[in-house]
Amino acid sequence: MAIKLKKISTKAPAKFDKEKVEMKTAGMLSELDDLQNLLYAEVNMLYS
Repeated sequence: MAIKLKKISTKAPAKFDKEKVEMKTAGMLSELDDLQNLLYAEVNMLYS
């Protein structure tokens, strides 16, 4: 089944709270950074 992108709106929802989304995104980026550092450390330990 194909997805028709032209049928999907690119506009934000009416109740979109930009500040809330930015704060949530910042939290997720921080968590991803921590996880990336852990993964990097694990790989380096395996090949040291």
